Parts: sequence; structure tokens; C-alpha cells
Amino acid sequence: MRKSSGAQRSNLVSLFSDDLHLRGRAGTTIETYLQQVGWFEAFQRDHNKELEKASKNDLLEFLAHLRAKRYKQGSLGHIFAALSSFYDFLEDTGRIQSNPVPAVQKRYLRPYKANIDRDERRCLSIEECSQLIKTRLVSRDQAIMILLAKTGMRRHELTALDVSDIDMVKRELTLKPTGKRTNRTLFFDDEAAAIVQRWLSTRASMDFPEDDGPLFVTSAGRFDPKSVYTMVINHSRRIGIADPKIGSDHVTPHYFRIFFTTMLLRAGMPREHVMALRGDVGGAIDIYNRIEKEDLKRSYLAHIPQLA
Repeated sequence: MRKSSGAQRSNLVSLFSDDLHLRGRAGTTIETYLQQVGWFEAFQRDHNKELEKASKNDLLEFLAHLRAKRYKQGSLGHIFAALSSFYDFLEDTGRIQSNPVPAVQKRYLRPYKANIDRDERRCLSIEECSQLIKTRLVSRDQAIMILLAKTGMRRHELTALDVSDIDMVKRELTLKPTGKRTNRTLFFDDEAAAIVQRWLSTRASMDFPEDDGPLFVTSAGRFDPKSVYTMVINHSRRIGIADPKIGSDHVTPHYFRIFFTTMLLRAGMPREHVMALRGDVGGAIDIYNRIEKEDLKRSYLAHIPQLA
């Protein structure tokens, strides 16, 4: 799918972008929504049709176009969620009478089985997670993956970290504020600290300031979320760790978040502690406010698995 450049972006999409910012949506969500709406905008333009006047048939043609490109059901769901948000905006601002997307979602994008959990991806085993982290990787990529596995943070949260956000003595790190997270303080153990310290030594040799700037870098600057995604996919393919449950020949960074959550629960960590560490927006905020930080840290260290 080709990209829709800023120069090609219509005034409506620009207004939608302003609305997403006003609603406090996360930067990565805004970027993804604009990209996906841009795909449909380009599709409409190629067929000499206007984005604002899209019909159900236009959306079905776009769905058929995406299926022909072998987009998976989950990806299609995300794309049409972005489109629905866009047309909700047009409806709310009086530019159209009704949003045409929900009718398409209801009939063509429902889960095949209503009793299956929304996230059908499997959980990595401890052995697989250890293999991913410790098999022929440069120190930066090892540090990235062990922090994903040991903290459950999202990749955009990880790449936003600066050196000043991590405390190697206390074994704690502080995330940048986002709309998707309640707590911002995460913990890591000695095993993770040893791998992160190796990366910090390598990073210092690259002429980056030891106490300032992005935590994860390339020679050109900050390592970005897309590069993390690509690195994990390529490495998992290379060493043969896949997810046949959903027909995938690789795993993605989100599998580390699944691993983090599942392994803590299996180890007997109280559910409210797991929710607090995940920082999901919703019920977790009240739970987090009731838990003392040191109690949460002790619970974390007692239950986080070792990958050696």
C-alpha cells in the first residue's frame, strides 16, 4: 500500500488530524489513523471519487482490494476502525449524514467465532523468549527485547526513552506520559540490568553523551518504533520462532507484552499488581493508586521469570 504524503493530504484529513490531537489520542495512534485514511483517500482518488462522498459500495471495493493484497483479518479490522473514526468525525461535524463504515464492519469484519478472545496470539515460552534475546544479537537489540519482555512496555514507549529515564541503581525506568498508560514507573531485574549495561557501554563508544539523549540509537539518531517492529520480525524468522496458531511465520514486539502478562499471572502474581504494571487505561488507575510502589516492586521481583 503506497503512502499518502502530507502534500497529498486533503483539508478534511488535516481537520481530522486536529480533532484527534484535541481528543488526546496517542501520537502513534494519530499517525496510524492518518496513514490508513490516506490509503483510502488515494484509493478513492484513483477511482475518480471523493473521500467525503464514500458509499458502502466504495468501502466494499476497498475491502476487496485489501483482501487481494492478502491483508489479515486483524489488520483489516484496524484499517476500518480508523476509517470509522474518520467518518464519525465527518458525521459529528455535519459534513455527512451518517457514517457508512459500521455496516461494513458488522457484516464483513466480525470475528469468525464470538467466543474466541480478541487476541488469539499465543504466549512465548520462557525458552523461546530466552532464545530470541540471546541468539546472535547486537547489544542494543538484546537490551530492547529484554526490556520489552521484563517490563511489558509498548515499543513506542521504549523508543521514547532517554538515558535520563533509566535508573540503573534502583533498577527502575520512567516512561514518557501517553494517553494509553496510567502508571509511568516500571521495574527491571538484575538479569535485564546486565544486558542494558552492556548496551550503555556500546552506546558510549558511539560518541553519544553518556547521560543525555535517546536510550536506543543508531548512528543516525533515535531508534524508532517501526525499526523495533522490523528487527523483532526479522530475528524471529531467522531463528524459527513463529505463531502457527494465527498462520504467522514470525512474532512481533507485542508478543513480549503477552509474555510479560501471562508469565506473571502464572507465577502467582496478584492480578491487581499485573494490571498496575501494565498500566492499561481504565480500571488500573484506581488499582495503581491503592498499591504502594515498594510493594509493587517487591511483588514484581518475586514473580518475574529468569531467562538464563
